[in-house]
Amino acid sequence: MYNQDLKNLIDISFIKEWGIGVEFPILIVENNLNLCQYDLQTTTTELNRQPDIISALNQCDWKYARWRPHAKSIIRPEKLKFTAGRSLMHRDYFQLTSSMSFSIPLTKKPNPKYLFNPVVGLDRHTGMGGAVTMQVLLNRNPERIAWSFFLNLEGTFFIRNIQHRTYDLKDKPFSRYMLYTRKNSAPGEVIPGANLLTLESVVRPYGVADFSVGWRINVAPFEFELGYDLFGFGGEKVRLRSTPIESPFNRRCGGLNEFGIAGSGTILECGKLIQATASQSTISCQAADDPEFVTICENDLDLCSAAAGSILNHKAHFAAGIEHMGDHMDGFGGFGCFVEFPQKNASLANWGFWIKLGGAF
Repeated sequence: MYNQDLKNLIDISFIKEWGIGVEFPILIVENNLNLCQYDLQTTTTELNRQPDIISALNQCDWKYARWRPHAKSIIRPEKLKFTAGRSLMHRDYFQLTSSMSFSIPLTKKPNPKYLFNPVVGLDRHTGMGGAVTMQVLLNRNPERIAWSFFLNLEGTFFIRNIQHRTYDLKDKPFSRYMLYTRKNSAPGEVIPGANLLTLESVVRPYGVADFSVGWRINVAPFEFELGYDLFGFGGEKVRLRSTPIESPFNRRCGGLNEFGIAGSGTILECGKLIQATASQSTISCQAADDPEFVTICENDLDLCSAAAGSILNHKAHFAAGIEHMGDHMDGFGGFGCFVEFPQKNASLANWGFWIKLGGAF
């Protein structure tokens, strides 16, 4: 991260109050589902049956939505973020600043082959944001001890992009893992739902907001901070990129209307035995075969099943630091810790810590 005040570069009253900055974060992300299975009993000899649950969720003929049974980590730059801000007030311990930002993603789009793949950044969305920071002194004599209250509000709006997303059918959770068949297919000719129902989609993530408040105590050269943070994400909206849709197993002329949920038997159509459908089947129960071929259509797709839900997350943090003000260079160091409490669609409750070092010259 690098920030530069413009007052030392440009002698114009309006521009002197501004500063510019650039961020180039490099992240290490690791995901591990720690999949476990117990009390397995394999008594079937049927073809195409998987020997255990983990194998069933990671089948080699699935092109998408597989469950990775082991850890996966990546390290790469997340984004290039440019900021421009202005100090509206900076006197003693009173502060009021505002800024705007523009983020260019440097990562690849999420790979739909595996669920829970480690992802750096926010799915390669370009972002535009703004922030406001305020600090107010609470005691009258800050010479020895300064006690202040701070408030920060930051929001980022993300621009839509194109991704592959895997859908379920309406009122049929996990139907992406059912088998499907194409009309007039030979008996036993079926297609994994994960392949059929993974489609190019327009993803609109809208934006995120981060709000924090707290108190700071300055006892030169030390500073202590106690705060509360609230993070929110409005959720995604997705839609199909093209209609009629295309996938590796259908054609533009037919779309999903050529496919149905695979049944267990066959039906006779135009004097030919073809694979039957069982349109009432769910992931937990295979229904009786339909007397005639019943297709699915684009309106059967549950668009919400491929979209990330809204998030609300609470966090409390504590930090302490020390700074040195020199004639030619200023430096600081600090550490902190936090505890997170998810309320809606967030990660598990967790804790963490950080260490910071920096300088100004």
